[in-house]
Amino acid sequence: MPRYSQWSATRAAEIISAQSHSENSLLPILLGIQEEFGYIDEAAGPLIAHALNTTRADVHGRFAYAPVTEGDAATCRD
Repeated sequence: MPRYSQWSATRAAEIISAQSHSENSLLPILLGIQEEFGYIDEAAGPLIAHALNTTRADVHGRFAYAPVTEGDAATCRD
């Protein structure tokens, strides 16, 4: 199982900044954050919304903010 980084708003902002250059960047940003941390932290919503000049509701509507633990992942594989 991959090792994920501990949540960091600074690192999340770097991921957002690197992906926010294109018009349809919401999904790549969400995927990048999930790949880095293993989940989308609720604190990412406002950061993404601000960077993309959209609402938090739009960001939240595209992805559920539910941390997935190692135990959850094992249950899904069973």
